[in-house]
Amino acid sequence: MEEKKKKEKKALMIIVIILAVLMGIVSSVIIFMNPRSNTPAFPIFCISNIFESVAAGIFLVQLIPFHKISRKMEEKAGVPCPEFKFILLNSIPLVVISTLIVEAIVCLLNIVMARSSIPAGQAPPFIIMYLSSFLPIILPSMTICYVAAILLSGIIYKTVGIRSKKDSEA
Repeated sequence: MEEKKKKEKKALMIIVIILAVLMGIVSSVIIFMNPRSNTPAFPIFCISNIFESVAAGIFLVQLIPFHKISRKMEEKAGVPCPEFKFILLNSIPLVVISTLIVEAIVCLLNIVMARSSIPAGQAPPFIIMYLSSFLPIILPSMTICYVAAILLSGIIYKTVGIRSKKDSEA
């Protein structure tokens, strides 16, 4: 049982890191497409967003017990990990929580950096800058990350050694 917990934690860490990379890319593209954004060259902006997202994702996995949330989902739904129904259900809280928090952190860092390069008195209010950056990326990030979580979770669970009962019997 303890071995399965370790494997689940490892699998969730890998999934969140992959999702964080996707979040960094999605946010970079959407923010860069905004003509009013004050961003550096796209490759630099994208790479910095990916690093920020991954750092926030790693911090988040250490802070939030996703493995306990997964256990509760497994118990309530009556579907064992890593069956497809479990992945569909478990991906929802994983993606919603990680996307909201990681994107909030990355947007905050980007707005702080952007405001530092705007002359005093010319910058729009902080909350307006933040919301105009944060709100447009939430839905696309959640959608892309949910699809990615569904596609990758089964592979990652098998890679770290978590098998369904069907696979164990075969």
